[in-house]
Amino acid sequence: MSNLYIVENNHSQKILRGEWSLIQWNPDIATEELLNIGVALNVGGELQFKMLDYFERLTCLFDESVIQHLQGVIELSEHALKNNCTNFSDQIVWKTKGNTKGSSESEILDRLYKRVITLGKPCQNKNQVR
Repeated sequence: MSNLYIVENNHSQKILRGEWSLIQWNPDIATEELLNIGVALNVGGELQFKMLDYFERLTCLFDESVIQHLQGVIELSEHALKNNCTNFSDQIVWKTKGNTKGSSESEILDRLYKRVITLGKPCQNKNQVR
């Protein structure tokens, strides 16, 4: 029995365990470039996910039409994922990453999102930070 398990039981905390996946978007099939646009959590067969909803960083890479395309792709992806469909487009790549745990679905998804969805981080003016 691990110390972590004992600590969790001593504090009577509910620990949720599940499998997480990374959702990636391929903006151009010819280049095979992949951008992280979401994370998903499967707990007991129930799929929860969090998708990119901040697009400012993409304006440095793509024009407005590509960003609008991605917004449409995310909308379609959300619909498919709500129906437990993970293989629905060549432009969307689903990568199962492994097991995770936390106190709730939202805590786990927020933590994973902050860690792997770098495009979702707000832009900061470097001159203001210093």
